[in-house]
Amino acid sequence: MKTTKVQTMNLHKGRRLLAVITVFLAFSPLIRAQVMVGAVDPPQDFSILEIESNESGGLRLPHLTTEQRDAITTHTGFTGIKAELGRGLTIFNIDTKCVEYWNGLTWIANCENSAKPECIEPCDCDGDGFKSQDCGGDDPDDKDGCDPEITGITTTLTPSSGYVVGEPVTITVGGSGATIKRLSLDGGKTFSLGNTVTVNPAKVGVNSYTIMVNNCPTQTVTVNITAKTCTKITSAKVSSCLPYMFTYQTMNLTATKSGGTAATSYRWYIDGVAVQGATGDTFTLRPRGMELNTDALGNKWKDIKITCEVSNACNMVKSNEYTVTVVYAGDGDGRLYPITVNAVDENGDALPPLTFAHANLGAETDTDPCKNMLGDLYQWGRVADGHQKRTSLTWPLSDEGDNTTIAQDDELDSNGQVKYGNDKYGKFIKNTKNPYDWRSTEQHLWGNNTQEYNPTWTMPDNNPCPRGWKVPSQKQLSAIFIGGKANGVIGTSPNQANTWIKLGPFTTNSASGYKIADALYLPAGGERIGTTDLMNRVGTSGNYWSSSVRTLEGVNSSAFAFSGSGTVYPNGYTYGRVDGYSVRCVKE
Repeated sequence: MKTTKVQTMNLHKGRRLLAVITVFLAFSPLIRAQVMVGAVDPPQDFSILEIESNESGGLRLPHLTTEQRDAITTHTGFTGIKAELGRGLTIFNIDTKCVEYWNGLTWIANCENSAKPECIEPCDCDGDGFKSQDCGGDDPDDKDGCDPEITGITTTLTPSSGYVVGEPVTITVGGSGATIKRLSLDGGKTFSLGNTVTVNPAKVGVNSYTIMVNNCPTQTVTVNITAKTCTKITSAKVSSCLPYMFTYQTMNLTATKSGGTAATSYRWYIDGVAVQGATGDTFTLRPRGMELNTDALGNKWKDIKITCEVSNACNMVKSNEYTVTVVYAGDGDGRLYPITVNAVDENGDALPPLTFAHANLGAETDTDPCKNMLGDLYQWGRVADGHQKRTSLTWPLSDEGDNTTIAQDDELDSNGQVKYGNDKYGKFIKNTKNPYDWRSTEQHLWGNNTQEYNPTWTMPDNNPCPRGWKVPSQKQLSAIFIGGKANGVIGTSPNQANTWIKLGPFTTNSASGYKIADALYLPAGGERIGTTDLMNRVGTSGNYWSSSVRTLEGVNSSAFAFSGSGTVYPNGYTYGRVDGYSVRCVKE
């Protein structure tokens, strides 16, 4: 009876101990301090919970069969992060008579005679990510994670540089021989599926990561990431070569930052609306189909504002508003599209508006406003026979030209043009001698040898512009500025017909010019010098032929010119008709 009493008392004590543990576990979400059960001494500083008993009481774990145990981890909700959070879950398996715990991938038995689990995963015993052949897979050896073998292991980091403490870095692992199915950073305890894994450098300096590939201990690669602390970006700027384009063109814009550690993300906006997929430091603007406004003169255009949010691990800054004028000009089909501007005479009195072509001859289909839009360079009076191309051959091919080498009368057709098949046909003809013409006999091939505002051409077949358009007269060109022949400075005359806005830096070979009124743009196309064949002032000066003679008794023709300083030369400056200048057609 004594023995029975002791056993009964011990049983009661064990039950009391179990009750205490049960209460503790029930209220554990609210407990933050360390807890000792079964003794008055405080727990060790490394313990959250200590259970001490010198009697026969103990901790009884949940008793489950193997089937009941597996029902926990095969449940549809016990996947992904739940499977990882479940690591350490412990039971007593009444089938195997073993204490078992969940390691995130499988149940591990703690019995002395228990062997390593036969399979890490169903149909993938070696955990290399390849399904066994018994399950219809192609794993040649489902007990060896190193078969199939991965050779030539490589790594690529995204971003490729500028690593910051706490900022994620994606490591992409490559190799030969087989597909990379899974990666592990902790020797196989946990895995990332596929061939990428993301890490967050935790310290300044070198952060080292050893990656095991396909659960094979000999298939590892070590990645060292040198990280630094983050500093704030101070400002951001959006820029491009030129804030003007046509609807059929594409423009590349760039976002740059000042100060701070490397940018990690970009977000582009048009008129305050985020552009889907535009997340790099460059953005390609394609305005085809964009809704535009129509002004009082019938021009279709719109000023759009482009901004970019630039971020790093510390902060985000918003860039300046970069305004681009988008002008409707068809779909790049090679036709000339109208742009209308105001006009004045030399007294400042208003004239009927003038309609010009949207682009220089030769630039009708240029799709990149940053590289082209300059067009061809014509010698005065010639048609488009190929000589006007900026890279056309010259005549003479190597020597300097003079009045003996230019086009002679017997080499010209009835319209005064170089005959087809002649050696000079399609070539830029040089001449270093007065009167600096490309042909021997003076003949007014454009216009009507007058200085009229809107002349009727005497030889219309020589007009290089397409049907319905013609080379403008000197008075028509000057009418979009202040009228007349006097030079002027932009913004200083009260009689200026239109606003003139300088675009671009006006440096050599730059994309530069003037936007006139709201929609017309004249690029600084430079000139091709007729005496030397040298390109001159491209990007720094605009030179446009008129159909008018410079003086009634002279042999030179009038050109309209401007420079980056803001000076406009309505009557131009030229040696003669041998020079190559731009042509901007006007509506007939």
